[in-house]
Amino acid sequence: MNPFEYFLHLKEQILTTKDLIENIRTYAYTDRLLLINHPTITPLGAGKHNIHFHIGTIENIHLATREYIGIAYDEEDITAEYENYIDQIIKAHEQGKNVPRICGAIKTEILPNYLFPRYFLIIEDITKNKTRTLQPAAPGETTGTIDGREIYYDFDTLSNNYPPTKYLAPENLLFLNK
Repeated sequence: MNPFEYFLHLKEQILTTKDLIENIRTYAYTDRLLLINHPTITPLGAGKHNIHFHIGTIENIHLATREYIGIAYDEEDITAEYENYIDQIIKAHEQGKNVPRICGAIKTEILPNYLFPRYFLIIEDITKNKTRTLQPAAPGETTGTIDGREIYYDFDTLSNNYPPTKYLAPENLLFLNK
C-alpha cells in the first residue's frame, strides 16, 4: 500500500481517535507560534518552504504535519504544492525507495480573516517525535538519513507533475470544521 492509500485506509480511524483528532484540530486552528510549548504538539523543524509538527500516533506510526509556509496567492497555488508532494512520494515509493509510510491532506473550513481554507499534509514523523536523528537532505537533494538509513522525504513541489485535484479531491481529504 502506498503512503497515500495508507492515509485513505486510516482516514476514518484518524477522525475517531479522540486524542489525535484533538491535536490535529488544535494545530489547524492555532497560530503555529502559540504551539511552541504545547504539551502534546511538538515542533519538529522547518525548511525554507515548509514546517513540521508532531501531532500524535496511530497504529504505532508517529504522525507529523507538513505545511507550506511560503506565500500562497490563491487556493490552487497552495493545493498544487500538496498535490505535487503526494505525487512525488508515491512515485518514489513505487520505485522501491524508503519514504514516510503515510501521506495525505487535511483541509479546514474558511476562517474569519482568511481568503481560503487552510491545507496541510499529515505524514509519518520519521523522527518519532525527535527520538531519532534525521541527517537532513543537502540543498537540492531529496534524501536524508535516519539512523544511518537513506530516506526520501524532501521532494520538489514546484513542477506540475500531477493530475490536478487527484489527491486533494474532496473524497480524499480529511476535512475539519471547528
